[in-house]
Amino acid sequence: MSLMAAALVSFSASATDFQLIGGFNSWNTLDETSKFTDKGDGTYVLEYKGIVASGFKIKSWGKEWDDTENYGAPTADAVLKVGESLTLLNGQGSKNINTEGGVSLTNPKFTFNPTALTLLVEAGTAEAVISYDIWGNLDGGEDWASTKLTETDGVWSASNVEVKEGANFGIRELSDGSQSNWFAATSAVTISETTTVDMKVDGTNLKIEAGTYDFSFNPSELKLAITKVSGGGGDEPIIPDPEYKDLYLVGAQFGWDFASTEAYKFERNENVYTITVDAGMVGGATEKNWKIWDGTWDYNFGCGEEQPVAGVEYETWFDGGNFTFSTEPNVKTTITFTLVKGSDEKNSSIPSKLLIDVPNSVENIEAVEEGTVRYFNLQGVEVSEPANGVFVRVANGKATKVVK
Repeated sequence: MSLMAAALVSFSASATDFQLIGGFNSWNTLDETSKFTDKGDGTYVLEYKGIVASGFKIKSWGKEWDDTENYGAPTADAVLKVGESLTLLNGQGSKNINTEGGVSLTNPKFTFNPTALTLLVEAGTAEAVISYDIWGNLDGGEDWASTKLTETDGVWSASNVEVKEGANFGIRELSDGSQSNWFAATSAVTISETTTVDMKVDGTNLKIEAGTYDFSFNPSELKLAITKVSGGGGDEPIIPDPEYKDLYLVGAQFGWDFASTEAYKFERNENVYTITVDAGMVGGATEKNWKIWDGTWDYNFGCGEEQPVAGVEYETWFDGGNFTFSTEPNVKTTITFTLVKGSDEKNSSIPSKLLIDVPNSVENIEAVEEGTVRYFNLQGVEVSEPANGVFVRVANGKATKVVK
């Protein structure tokens, strides 16, 4: 084989094929009709027979979405104009390519240059028919499906929609029946009653509890109004009783494996767990954090956003973060953990309760004179110049927690 022939074989073996992918072909990664042809001059051409709705990307053929060859618009407001070259962005930060005015492209010819990162389209255009639907697993199953929304005066609605436990969803914008945009909540939310949710493009999927609901989506205001009609066909979701397992303290102080934590087992009285640690608690650094568990990482409890303070009851969460609470060395610390109904289910939004009681803690601080301000650490020791930590500020007969 000649050197030139060998070079051609090597190039052919390493060359990348590309495809157009979007709502027009249901984001099918193996759609042969949307595959580009290598022209041999650094460009790839696709002459598509049919209609391509706004909202698509270019990706390497036969590869997963997390590969680096994922070409789209550089920003959400960049638009593709017929007859004009659009500069693309390669990578996971790229956005869907939308057409100017949201028009659909008729029998388009796409010319793509992956080196120059440009895309040129020549096509006829037609004003797209825009509609919206709910897309999710409202039946609580694994498969997602469409729930039709009907338009009245610019608002898209559906009535008496039955929702099962475990449902997630968002709102699809459809151009000529193909998904051109995805709207979801601006932040994580679980719907359980009548409410209005702020929506945004590519937001966070909404969770919703079982029940029967009316939905009204206003795309111009990006608001989704949800009215609860009844509770799940008359049946409220059943929250199971806690599963009362043996629980232990785990962490750098106690060991991170089951064998080493056997000495730190809680005593249980129904749903209330109690343990006293004679040596006190050591935390505050990443390697010294601790949690409550049953010996498996599939069943454990930790803190939410706020770290616990002695003498105060706090919420803990299934599969939550590590605790970093500390006491003075060798100060007995009693930990009382109450397992609340429903809080033993993974990803549960129902918090359990934790009380950390330390003798001589901040709750035993003596009152000070009117107008005097004093600071104490979490073990009740007065601090003259509090810095870099959590303290209790006592003034005018009131104690408040502060962070310095």
